[in-house]
Order: sequence, then structure tokens, then C-alpha cells
Amino acid sequence: MIDASAKTNELQVGDNAPQLVVELRSLIPSLASLTFHTYFPGPGLEERLAKSTEATLRDIFQRAQQLRDLSGNDLPYWESILAASWSTPRLDALLDQALSHDVTREASTRFTIKAEDLSAKRIQNEIEQLPDGWVLALCSRCEVDDGSQRHIPMMDFRCAPSPQNLERTRLALKKLGQASGVILESGRSYHFYGFQLQEQQEWIDFMARSLLLAPFVDARFVAHRLIEGTAVLRISASERKPFLPSIVAIL
Repeated sequence: MIDASAKTNELQVGDNAPQLVVELRSLIPSLASLTFHTYFPGPGLEERLAKSTEATLRDIFQRAQQLRDLSGNDLPYWESILAASWSTPRLDALLDQALSHDVTREASTRFTIKAEDLSAKRIQNEIEQLPDGWVLALCSRCEVDDGSQRHIPMMDFRCAPSPQNLERTRLALKKLGQASGVILESGRSYHFYGFQLQEQQEWIDFMARSLLLAPFVDARFVAHRLIEGTAVLRISASERKPFLPSIVAIL
């Protein structure tokens, strides 16, 4: 593991995600380049399937909502859908939807920026050049000075922002061994960026151990990121994602 000289005094609560990215140059001195990803956050599977008029699907959605209500809304959407559809003739199609992952498209919308070229202006230019509705995201996989690959620890949590849930997020990260980093409010939950770079196996271990904290951690985020080989977190806003992620806590 490469230790970061985390000069967190350069960051403040309230700073946004693009400001954080620019500061990574000083927070992680060994950083040579970062990888970015652009994507269109279209309607999620939950939203698309909810528009169905098919009677069997409508019944599944209703049963799934009842399960979530019984759990105090703590049961994740896809867990409730799969549980409600397990003995129905629509299970096959829903399993296909749950397992969908477009690797090719993700890899085709990536680019790198050298650490020496990181600046607020450069990031803003990249955001302004995005097509309407698209967002810019940072990938965990990065390059360090010796040319090797590392990962920035990143995690997507699944809990509504609140003082209590922020403290729970801090505790979860502490238990995961993350002593240096920032927590950002993403709108509906929290994002985490750590400042201690991880080698490939360390990153896999971190992601897998985080999965043990589901549903507090977004299990589908972890699964998709492990398939893709890199974590990805949004750092800009759009019409469908109007909340610009901003720092709410510094570890």
C-alpha cells in the first residue's frame, strides 16, 4: 500500500467533487495520472420497469414494495424485486435485467489526465464539453510515478443523508480500515474517496469486504465495479442528477 501525505487542511467541508479531484495532486504525491469516465445517467431499471403495464410485473412491483415497507425501506430495490419474482414466470427476464452490465460502452468513454495537468479550469472545461445530460466521473484506477497501476479507494453508500447516517458511514469506513479520506453527500446518499492508494488485490479485498456491509453499502455498485475492474463515482451534475457531490466530512 502506498501511503498518501493527506494534507486534508487543503480541503474543507463544503468543497465540491471537482475541487477534491484537483487537490488529489497534493493529497497523493505519487499520483501520475487519473482516469475519467463520461456517461449518460438515464432512467434506472427501477424507473423503466415501473412503467410496465403487464399484470404479472405490476403484481411483482406491488409485492416488492410491500417487502420494502416491512423492512422500513431498508431492503434494496433489486433484492425486493428478485424476492417477489422468484416463483413467477417473469423471473427469467428480471434475472437478465439484474445481471446486465455494458462493459464495452463504459470502457469507450474514458480518458486520462496527467496529474501535472490537473486544474480547476481543465476539469471545468471537460464538464462544459459534455453532451446534454451527460456527467463526468472519476475512476479509481490510476497511475503512479513508477508507471504501475493503483486504485483510489472509492465507495457508494446506500442511506439517506442525515447526521446519524453520516456517523454510521464514518464508523463503517473505520471498520474497513480507511483512516484518511473524505465523505461526500451525493444527493440521495454518500460517496467516499480514500487517500491511501491500493494495489489490485488490496482493492479487490476492500470492495469485497465492503460488500459484507450491504445493504448499507450499495451492493450493485460493488458488483458492477468488480466486473469492470475500477470504481467510478460521479463528480458533476446533470438534469437527472442535479446535486453536485460535496464534502460533508474529512477523515
